[in-house]
Amino acid sequence: MADVKRAPKVATKPPRLYVKGSFVTFRRSNANQRNHCAILQIEGVNSKEDVEFYLGKRVAYIYKAKRARGKHSRIQKDNKQTSRFRVIWGKIQRAHGNN
Repeated sequence: MADVKRAPKVATKPPRLYVKGSFVTFRRSNANQRNHCAILQIEGVNSKEDVEFYLGKRVAYIYKAKRARGKHSRIQKDNKQTSRFRVIWGKIQRAHGNN
């Protein structure tokens, strides 16, 4: 058998699984505020063309509560899983503003 030289493995960065963002405000007019629709600022998104990649993607608002809740957790207490972290899920629907 002939010795086959293999190319060395190149260390590549893992794919990006999430991007940080921040809650700006609820969608509103001068008189009314709509609490079911939020406006977010995603890091690195500065134009309407950048938003096209994120349209339809899921968004998670993760917060830490005062008391633990017994669903979807790894910590067990009295044979129940508990966690103080809670999540509100949403979806990117459209761009807001001109830039």
